[in-house]
Amino acid sequence: MKNEKFNVYYAGLASLFSSKDDVRFYLNGIYIEPCENDEGAYIVATDGHRLVAYHDRGATITEPLILSTDNKGFFQTAKKKDYAGVYGSFVRDDEGFITLSIPEGDSYRLKTIDGKYPDWRRVIHRSRLIIKNVQTLLVLIQNI
Repeated sequence: MKNEKFNVYYAGLASLFSSKDDVRFYLNGIYIEPCENDEGAYIVATDGHRLVAYHDRGATITEPLILSTDNKGFFQTAKKKDYAGVYGSFVRDDEGFITLSIPEGDSYRLKTIDGKYPDWRRVIHRSRLIIKNVQTLLVLIQNI
């Protein structure tokens, strides 16, 4: 199993945009997928009305995953400004979880959601994803 990583602060902020109790269970999490050009990953969340997408250039993700936001302790901690720029390394297991380790010594077991995340790129026009000298891309759309 390969060690992967993502910016925990981006994940914490993205969790604010995920659905909380949706019948579409795959919206009850954040979606992390590798960039096509191997320049990090996208961290995406939507509740079906709003959408946020962060371009995490420092991430190392081998394949897409949906992280459930049911671990409130982790997501409450991750969205604090103290975690800006902090990367958590994780390993996937065969039981539908990841074990995430943060440099300060904290460790979390986060559930993954087995499902197909909506194609968020269909909502955002490709030209809006061009980034010049910016680490973060934040796109908010009120009416998807």
